[in-house]
Amino acid sequence: MTQKRILLIDDEANLVLVIQVCLQKLGGWTVIVAESGAEGLRKAQTQPPDAILLDVMMPEMDGYEVTERIRRSQKIPYTPILLITA
Repeated sequence: MTQKRILLIDDEANLVLVIQVCLQKLGGWTVIVAESGAEGLRKAQTQPPDAILLDVMMPEMDGYEVTERIRRSQKIPYTPILLITA
């Protein structure tokens, strides 16, 4: 069975580390990390994930805008997105 891939988009490095370790060690996920909305969009297109974990509050492009752009995308419009915020 192939390992599921999740794209984690968050600009908070310490939180990313905690979430990444939990998803990998406890959930068995392969975690792809993006530090901004723009980077997340690029990675979502080039490395389509099974799910996306997305921070709401980010500079330049917030989680809502990232979600809108993903939904308009040709490659990944139906990928499940979970929004997170501190």
